[in-house]
Amino acid sequence: MHIHRAVIEQLCKKQYDEVCPMKYAAMKATIDDRTAVQIAMVTNYIWDFGKRHKEKIEYSVAIKKWTELQDLGRKKKESRAERFNEIWRLGVRNIIIDNILIENQILTADLIYEIIMTTPDNYVKWLKILDKLKEEHKERDEL
Repeated sequence: MHIHRAVIEQLCKKQYDEVCPMKYAAMKATIDDRTAVQIAMVTNYIWDFGKRHKEKIEYSVAIKKWTELQDLGRKKKESRAERFNEIWRLGVRNIIIDNILIENQILTADLIYEIIMTTPDNYVKWLKILDKLKEEHKERDEL
């Protein structure tokens, strides 16, 4: 398993030909797209948290907050990491390239983060839309 260039480009933005912490991490570690994107989610969360609370938090604290079970508005205990898994799963499509079945994520890292952080009502709407899109993809694939 390895991270794909398209994901590195999303995470590094226009810096992918230059020094980018995510590219460096991907080259040094054996991580897949899902892991790299979730790491980027926590990095975005650190930035958002700092902006909102006017204080900087360490990565280890951000991971704890990202994985902490709490009521995010759907009247149940869940974490942002669980939301990430839910959204990631709904964005994965199985495609065949050169007779090889590959899992392909259709959602960008930025969109996944926006969905995770949206209001409870919008989050539920996104789940329904993504579920329907996945169902339609499967129907088209079976034709």
